[in-house]
Amino acid sequence: MRDINRRLVGVLSLLGAALALGWIGVFMRQIKGTPAPTVVFYRVLITALTLLLIARPRTAPQGRREWLTFLGFASFQAATYSFYLSAFRYTTVANVAFLHYLAPVFVLLLAPLVLKERIRGKLILSLLMALAGTTLLTGWLTGGLHFSPGEGLAVCSALTYAGYTLMGRAVGKDSSPRRTALWVHILALPLVVGFNLLSGEGGFVVAPGDWPYVALLALLSTTLAFVLLFKGLQLIPASQATLIMLLSPVTNAVLGWWLLGETLAPQQLVGTALIIGAAALAQSKVKS
Repeated sequence: MRDINRRLVGVLSLLGAALALGWIGVFMRQIKGTPAPTVVFYRVLITALTLLLIARPRTAPQGRREWLTFLGFASFQAATYSFYLSAFRYTTVANVAFLHYLAPVFVLLLAPLVLKERIRGKLILSLLMALAGTTLLTGWLTGGLHFSPGEGLAVCSALTYAGYTLMGRAVGKDSSPRRTALWVHILALPLVVGFNLLSGEGGFVVAPGDWPYVALLALLSTTLAFVLLFKGLQLIPASQATLIMLLSPVTNAVLGWWLLGETLAPQQLVGTALIIGAAALAQSKVKS
């Protein structure tokens, strides 16, 4: 019974994280006058400041090993932001979305080596369903890949996101979710500043009308999302957690339809159903 309760808490935490992350597209569509690198900087800064207020404990990493672990974690986060945003310069949104959400493939390939997790046939079937659903949901079939630098950057973002998920599972066992989120964002901040300066598109000025959405992006889609993500990764194997997190683009698509008047084509509805089915299948009577 205790294991069932832990799994339920883990699944609900990851569902909450996917829902919170799914709001990113809505908030970014409302941010009109602020460059993306600037938005990322304030997203990380506000998150770090908020977690300084609410995180318990707030103790700094202890010893060289934990410092290096948290720094590696922060590097994965900053790199994912950088690759993901830069990819949009060179290829279509559909291609970036499809390739970025290949992260579960890398997680399932690496989880047995890095975390000693057992990958069963049901998880492989879930992954195939999720990939088919992501293809339909993002509309990748209508555009096709052309192997430009944008595709390479998007694949890199998938790799670093997979690394982030795997490290989150490994680190999460030994640290509270709030403390982990706090120090990951503190250590990521100077890396994000460097990306901002090097991009030539950033700066540190937010358009006045954009502040409410930047704040919501930081508080809902970062602070809350990552605390829930790290909590879920404490309780659910990374190979299963990464499939639940594919509900994030589903949330984004549904919110776009509901709040922004975007169209959901029949193939996107099929893709949504496949992703939801894959997440459910991955959690059905699978032993960690």
